[in-house]
Amino acid sequence: MFIDPSSFTVPHSESPGSKPNHLSNATRQEIINYLTASHRRFTYQYIPNIEQSFLGLIKLSPNSPRLTTLFNLFLKFQTDLELHAHLEEEVLYKAFLSNTEKKYTHNFSHEEEEPYLTEIISLLEKHPEEHTTFYNVLLTQLKNFNAELKEHAWLEENMVCSRMR
Repeated sequence: MFIDPSSFTVPHSESPGSKPNHLSNATRQEIINYLTASHRRFTYQYIPNIEQSFLGLIKLSPNSPRLTTLFNLFLKFQTDLELHAHLEEEVLYKAFLSNTEKKYTHNFSHEEEEPYLTEIISLLEKHPEEHTTFYNVLLTQLKNFNAELKEHAWLEENMVCSRMR
């Protein structure tokens, strides 16, 4: 089955990493649709593109164990993020949509996922002598992904979880 990643686009009226003002008056369903679409973009767009960039760089620099280590860290991040997104969609988002008054006590924190990309970016930036065009493409992809993840986490914490507390 082919999944078209463009069908999961997240409309941005702001630059990546800014707070999405276009959702300030959104309904609960619109907020969840936006967050679910960004999960799909993470899974079907960002992650595969970053994986391909890593694999291309590893192929160009087969004697760089640092790249392989960072790629493995990215794969761990990917696994954790996919599990986290699945739990949010099956538990948090459903509770948010179905229960407007009941207090929600489970904490869906992003503290464990967020440092991964920041650390990978930092470690890649520490070796500027290796920064070819391919390195710069990977860094840009990681930075854009990180910015969108931070925006996504802000939305969940400030527009979903805060309404359920």
